[in-house]
Amino acid sequence: MELEKFNQAKELQDKIETLETRCDTLRYVLKRSCHIRVKIEYSSGSFGGKKEIYLKSIPNVRELIEKEINEISVEVENLKQEFQKL
Repeated sequence: MELEKFNQAKELQDKIETLETRCDTLRYVLKRSCHIRVKIEYSSGSFGGKKEIYLKSIPNVRELIEKEINEISVEVENLKQEFQKL
């Protein structure tokens, strides 16, 4: 039983660290960048190759990044609460 809890705790801690790193990277981008360019990859159909488009530094991109930071922060808090319960 203790080994299961240890493995669950380790897995949760890894997820938390990964999400916190991602959040820190996004915050760094917002604070330090002059221009933000977002690459979107998509495919149309099962045989179609990947295509990509770029969105350049527009206010909406910054807003999307801020929303992503908020969502990640909420998820990290939920994982920390789950970790505390173990």
